[in-house]
Amino acid sequence: MRVVNHRAILLWGITACLLLAGPPAFAATVAMTGQVTGKSVEVRPGGKGGWLPLAPLRKLEPGDLIRCGPGGRAVVVVLATKERFQVEPGGQAEITQSGLQGARSLGGLAGPSAAVASKLAGSRTGAFAARPAPRFAPLVRGFKGWLPIATDRVQWEPVPGAESYVITLFDAQSNLMWQSEQVKGTSAAVAEGRGRWTAGRPYVWRLVAFGTSGKPLSASRWGAVTFLDPAEGAALEMEAEALKGQDREDPQNPMALLLLAELYRSRGVLDGALETLATLQARGGVDGIQQTLSEVYAELGPFVSGLAGNPQSPN
Repeated sequence: MRVVNHRAILLWGITACLLLAGPPAFAATVAMTGQVTGKSVEVRPGGKGGWLPLAPLRKLEPGDLIRCGPGGRAVVVVLATKERFQVEPGGQAEITQSGLQGARSLGGLAGPSAAVASKLAGSRTGAFAARPAPRFAPLVRGFKGWLPIATDRVQWEPVPGAESYVITLFDAQSNLMWQSEQVKGTSAAVAEGRGRWTAGRPYVWRLVAFGTSGKPLSASRWGAVTFLDPAEGAALEMEAEALKGQDREDPQNPMALLLLAELYRSRGVLDGALETLATLQARGGVDGIQQTLSEVYAELGPFVSGLAGNPQSPN
């Protein structure tokens, strides 16, 4: 008597359907929010569900709706064409594959901004929960936010009154990646930890300083670092300097710095993104920067989220 394995047949059928269907389709980013003015600017993802506050650097896909209340305006950049559109007060627009229906064209980006916008086209949309933004610190003055992937030492700024230090590296899931021995001086060898991190992925570092009594000081610090291939890091710095130069020529237009922040973010260099957004926030004139800062901090994981509730987090 022949026994039919119905479960095997069912599993085979499901597998065949999945193979024929091909890989899952991910929504591609076609546009990005630039400048947002006023508090009555909202987005409705996919044209469904409720309306959410719209912040700068929000990645947008076809079908998303944007509306502006009285006094509200939003500038959106279509990444593939580099064209800018403005949604006027009281207006509503829909993101399409090639532009915005219901918005006014402001013309195209120029120079370094146009080049960077093209490279950002097609990146996958990210959704992040907004949360209070903590403060951060660079490892050293002038830190670019990244280190070569094969670096063998990490350095930091001295803490007043410190006798020794321990520096620790976590990933975005708060997993311990590497920890130094307690060292005197302001650097530690990291050769034994080099194989544990991935290029282009942000990590959180925490520096604990100890006084002469051997007890931790309250002035301990934390921040973000990314490891990059040197060639990729050099290319990033070239593009970043071009955008900074464009900003120096026209500091009243925030678009160059907004694109710079997203450039850093797309390469995983969140220290650079945070520093750039902090500069925009200090200048003023761009609403929603605090929300964007919160989103970037959320990408650093629960360790940073825990510090978010402490307004006295060290610089």
